[in-house]
Amino acid sequence: MQSWILDSLLCKAKFLSIRVIWSNELKRDTPPTASFKHRSIVMNENWHNTDEIIFQLAHELGHILTGDRYDSALYQQTFNHHALIEYKANLGAIELLLPYYCENVSANSANSADFINLFCIPSHLTEDVTKLMLLYYKKSQKAPH
Repeated sequence: MQSWILDSLLCKAKFLSIRVIWSNELKRDTPPTASFKHRSIVMNENWHNTDEIIFQLAHELGHILTGDRYDSALYQQTFNHHALIEYKANLGAIELLLPYYCENVSANSANSADFINLFCIPSHLTEDVTKLMLLYYKKSQKAPH
């Protein structure tokens, strides 16, 4: 795991006044969670695959940054609403992580599969990663240097 990326995400959270709590009291399969209302994230130090921690943190940050106020009503929503909330958080996570990859890899060498493997991103998001990566490089080419 790239600890400097994790540290950078934690600094970003602190800068945005988002509290990240690390718990070593959770089971290995208990996923992290976020509270928009309390601007807090609980991360599981015991998670069974430590390679997924960076994407999980970015995903939970994505929940808060996208502004979905799902906390208390989440379980009263339909499956489709829940899936949309999770999808938006995944897109937010990808957008948060893209600079860590794209700033170190030229557009000609960039590969969405490498990005997905690096951050343990679920494979069903491959098309989204490809689109967002292309958009990222397109925007960075137009930016003044």
